[in-house]
Amino acid sequence: MGELTIASALLQARGPLMPIEVHAPPAVLQLAQTQAQTPSSAPPPPATGLALLDTGASATVVDENVLLALGVNPIGTTTVLTPSGAEQQLAYPAEIEFAGMPGRIQFASVLGSKHLAAQGIIALIGRDVLSNALLVFNGPAGMFTIAFN
Repeated sequence: MGELTIASALLQARGPLMPIEVHAPPAVLQLAQTQAQTPSSAPPPPATGLALLDTGASATVVDENVLLALGVNPIGTTTVLTPSGAEQQLAYPAEIEFAGMPGRIQFASVLGSKHLAAQGIIALIGRDVLSNALLVFNGPAGMFTIAFN
């Protein structure tokens, strides 16, 4: 179980933020290794940053620049409804690891977004992940607790 405590005003202003790592899936890394001109070329390190736990998002979203820097190519498109209307977003395979928690979550696809960096985050964790977690948002105490099955 992970527990973070932050100032109540910060929790209200920014929402529940967690440090994460975004990894390229093993299949992407293997393909890059076989196509590399030098066999000893190291895979890109995981991207680290903050993720917003977003109960209003049905799917997990990762900053597109993060995914492209990891060498992950899109595998399709999806139409999503945003506050500004419907838009097409690219889908990418990815893995996400939460700081201080064992294991990685493997995604057949996450949505890519060009709008997350401006918010100071690299990902939105949606209900596709949160539906497998217990999330307690304690605003007066300025903390939240999340535990995964």
